[in-house]
Amino acid sequence: MFSPRPDVLLVEDDAAIREALSEVLSDEGFLVQTAPHGQAAIDVLAAGARPKVILLDLMMPVMDGWQFMQRMLARDDWAHIPVIVVSAAKEAMPTGARSCLSKPLDLDVLFDAMSPLCAPAAASPMPPGAPPPAHALHA
Repeated sequence: MFSPRPDVLLVEDDAAIREALSEVLSDEGFLVQTAPHGQAAIDVLAAGARPKVILLDLMMPVMDGWQFMQRMLARDDWAHIPVIVVSAAKEAMPTGARSCLSKPLDLDVLFDAMSPLCAPAAASPMPPGAPPPAHALHA
């Protein structure tokens, strides 16, 4: 399903991880779009999607995370999209990524990294003085 305004573009080749993380993010109120490799993510962006953040694995077939970052940063209309690397790779973080999180992923650490970048689509204004819900992410 294509959405021009997903909160998160999740680029992950492992189907089980992709589905589980997509479900967790959706349960937290994020509109999630997925891609199984870098080329598929490029295709999603080329079709007009402008996510608030990209969660990017590095070691993938077809187009890996480093190649994806080079292509993404070469486009002025995509270069501003924040990228959080989520990978088991021990190699250097690609140029342009905001942060790098290791697998297995700690969801609290992920939400903390995403917090300054985006808020879930389903987020509703809270009454003044109300405590934020667990894992609340604010823009």
